[in-house]
Amino acid sequence: MSKSTFKQSLQSLSYSEDGQYRYIATDGSNFQDAHAPLRSIQVVQSSFSGNENPAWRDAIKRGADATTAASGISYKGTNSWISITYGHTLITAPGVTPSWYSTEDSETAGYISRNTFPAFLSVPDSVRTDVNNRCIRKFLQQYTSATSSSNLTGRSIKHLKHDLHTLANPMAGIRNEISTYLSKLEKVSKGRGKRSTVTKSIREAYLELTFGLQPFTEDVTDIVLDIGKFRYPSVPISASAHAKFSGSVIRIGFATFYIPAQIFQNIQLTSVYSVRLKGAVNTHADGSGNIGVLQSNRLLPKDWLPTAISILPYAWMANYFTNVSDVIDSWCFPVADLTWGCRTERIDCVSKSADADFVPSSLPEVPQGFVFARAPFCTIYGGSSELTASQFTRGSIQTSDLVAKLQLKIPTQPKQWLNMMAAFAPRISGIVRSLT
Repeated sequence: MSKSTFKQSLQSLSYSEDGQYRYIATDGSNFQDAHAPLRSIQVVQSSFSGNENPAWRDAIKRGADATTAASGISYKGTNSWISITYGHTLITAPGVTPSWYSTEDSETAGYISRNTFPAFLSVPDSVRTDVNNRCIRKFLQQYTSATSSSNLTGRSIKHLKHDLHTLANPMAGIRNEISTYLSKLEKVSKGRGKRSTVTKSIREAYLELTFGLQPFTEDVTDIVLDIGKFRYPSVPISASAHAKFSGSVIRIGFATFYIPAQIFQNIQLTSVYSVRLKGAVNTHADGSGNIGVLQSNRLLPKDWLPTAISILPYAWMANYFTNVSDVIDSWCFPVADLTWGCRTERIDCVSKSADADFVPSSLPEVPQGFVFARAPFCTIYGGSSELTASQFTRGSIQTSDLVAKLQLKIPTQPKQWLNMMAAFAPRISGIVRSLT
């Protein structure tokens, strides 16, 4: 039995600075020595709100859904030690009286990063859609692997004749072209015969390999691996996806105890949105761990529409510009096969600061009438920090959580453009010739 709960806890990040300053001036009598510690603290509040289910393990064993709704915010962070030393010595310039000198040395150390816990940013709709679609695609692929073989038998039947011909006489076009290339070259050099069609043969061989041999080999491999595969009645599956939706680097300056130079830190701010789907599916396996032939080869009614879409001409090209196949697959997913499911959504905002440094131009300049007997120097070690703010929402998987949204996109991979150019090379060449 789940029970409602609400928890709060304070998270603190301590800042401490212990500095020492010494100044000696000899014009007769000046002397200053100071030491003072500084302390501060940043306090944030983590929270958890939702339902707890102490008997969730028993529920899972029974095949029931033990997921409880929950949400929360958490903070965590670390500071690293920093040490800063500064010093210089002044003397009177030649010809200036009275003659005297002054020396100044100071140091400070502690946890004095100026990095603070980052604020939560809203996730753009486009990022949400992309991450959820990728997570759904992976989740459905896990379901397919658990309940059937990965091949699309409908596609295999459609291309069976072509695939058998390919196996019997692979790369026929390119082999014939290579074997007759020298003969053709000799005829062309003497002004007889047509020019070589080697470019056409290479294009056809590439398409044959990419969309013929390779998919057919993968289908056969999936079928062989699926033969005799033992399946449990219920199989756990999970998938996740994430994307960075905000990122920037800022540089801040600050003063420290008794150090005249200005200290700087570079801070990297990053926000990441992630989704995880986790659950278990019913495999419909019998007592021997076997499933039916139709289910194994994805020939059940739920597979008809995805198969029909996949064997349409240029379906692969359509998937370069849109995720219509993912949308169809998600529509056809049998939700009844999901014995339990949990969906978790997270936003992680991270603020990382590098070790501190200083700008030499920020060191003091020599006063009028004096020169530096010891030039100003400043050394800094350490000071990096990493602070993370996270918020999450968890709940049972709803039907709408497994339906992908339609996306339009521009192909970004070179191989995708290569495949399209290979398919349309004759038309592209004709258009170029007509325009030139």
